[in-house]
Amino acid sequence: MFRSSFLLLSVLAKTALCLSVGDLDVTLKAVSSSVQSVGDIVVTAIVSNPTESDLRVLAVNNILDTSATRSFDISADGKEVPFTGVKVAPLPSTTPSAPSTTSLPLPPGTKFTIAPRQESTIHASVDDLAPLKVESNAVEVTVESDLSHTPLIAIPEESGVERRVSTPKCSDSGKRQVITDSLKYARSLAGGAATDIRSHPNGPQYTRYFGGNNQNDIWWNLDRVAGDINTNRDITCSQDNGDARSFCNNNPGVIAYTVIYSDGRTPIFTCELFLQAGTTPSICQGSYDSTMSSRGGIILHELAHAVHGADDVTYGCSASAGLSVSDKRGTLITTVAWD
Repeated sequence: MFRSSFLLLSVLAKTALCLSVGDLDVTLKAVSSSVQSVGDIVVTAIVSNPTESDLRVLAVNNILDTSATRSFDISADGKEVPFTGVKVAPLPSTTPSAPSTTSLPLPPGTKFTIAPRQESTIHASVDDLAPLKVESNAVEVTVESDLSHTPLIAIPEESGVERRVSTPKCSDSGKRQVITDSLKYARSLAGGAATDIRSHPNGPQYTRYFGGNNQNDIWWNLDRVAGDINTNRDITCSQDNGDARSFCNNNPGVIAYTVIYSDGRTPIFTCELFLQAGTTPSICQGSYDSTMSSRGGIILHELAHAVHGADDVTYGCSASAGLSVSDKRGTLITTVAWD
């Protein structure tokens, strides 16, 4: 999701924006430490407030929104698992099912370790970088036999299937053309960045925004966005969809957003604010550090959500450059769209 401000949305944020260590208790528990199948893994996450103050829960980029949450880090026998995410019903007491992962060959007896991400931050501005540390425990579950993989998104067979790029949709032809032009530009930005990684593997832009990460991983994500890998995705103006129109009207700071469904659909919706964004071809250059500086950059941002499940970690080029190595790997690729 793109908002017209430099705000990093945390999992939990106190109204006064002054939480400190100990203000939140997060506890993970596994129903069983040994199961027969990955599908039998059941983990509960309990978040409690031990203070005397009220807490405000932001229902964005966490288990309370409509997207699959990636608030957990998953490892198998000490090695990181490429974690797609898990959808959890936000109840006072809830038992999420096992997380979905991409394919990973693992022998029986593999031990999975599930831990909440240890750092959540909320920034009033890009200059406010003080993190909120939430300490918690990790849980371990050993899978004794069945480690077969069930994909979150079913990929159709190549034979007889026509893959196509995202389809801009809007009854207003002028707005539809704006989306079409922005999509075309977004894909070209991703393709140019992917090419630049290959031709200048240690270039200043890559070092600034993704330094310390595996270049093949970053290149692959960019290349997938450039190819617009999708399952017949639509990019729709909010005026043509009742739910989107209501959401945009109730959240006037939202520029565009992506909905990720468990069946593989990843529609993108643009709010009226999208039309006010700039058409500049330069992102992260000069004074163009605003989320409203480029329509193509906004669509690129949403494609990163839809294509490879990138996270909303922060907004703006300066803030993105200051992220940790791990957050740079999992965050959105908007800031790598250099010329």
